Amino acid sequence: MIVGDATVEVVQEYVYLGETIRLGRSNFDKKTKDFNQCVLPVMTYGAETWALTNKGLELRVAVLEQRSHDTDQKLLSNSLEISGVPAIPEQTPASIADKVASKLNIKSKDIQSARRLPGRQDKTGGILVELRNQIDRDQWILAAKQHEIKVGDLGMQTPIEAADSRIFIREALTINMKTLLFNAKQRMRDSFKYIWCKDGRILVRKTDNSKVQAIRCLADIDSLLK
Repeated sequence: MIVGDATVEVVQEYVYLGETIRLGRSNFDKKTKDFNQCVLPVMTYGAETWALTNKGLELRVAVLEQRSHDTDQKLLSNSLEISGVPAIPEQTPASIADKVASKLNIKSKDIQSARRLPGRQDKTGGILVELRNQIDRDQWILAAKQHEIKVGDLGMQTPIEAADSRIFIREALTINMKTLLFNAKQRMRDSFKYIWCKDGRILVRKTDNSKVQAIRCLADIDSLLK
């Protein structure tokens, strides 16, 4: 038989992978039966295993990512964020933190470090303040709830329009936690009465008498909204 420019020999049988394959309807039917009874079930089972393996891998990756987020947040357990203070050339983050501490009647020696966080678009980033321990951090946050501070109260040369702006002090959160808290407030505020953050955990409560539940990922929001 001629195929293109080559001559192909026509045979009634050939060897494939060490097995003699004979042509003919009866042999074809037998091979088809063998394939359907032996090979196809194995392939089908294997395909199901691939899907389960991929799903398991995705789950494992999700768990590892969550552990990483938890670790990052735990590193901020002694830190807080001061927001609402504009960038002033002659004032360092440490000097601003000292002034805030003075207004809160808190000793500035608790401060271990202070640095300005990156801002978003035209908004100035907050100041990340690391304290000695979580107790000191909680004292700052409690004092901030009892004393409302405005930018003008710090005695710095600031733009007139910024003098009446309020300064907020809250526990420091990672970018991931900030994003998760934002999503929780945006999506759950019509269904849940309380949405807040405590010790690096996002908590929600539907009513005054309902159970407090934690939000660790976007899937938790989806689950609670069902």
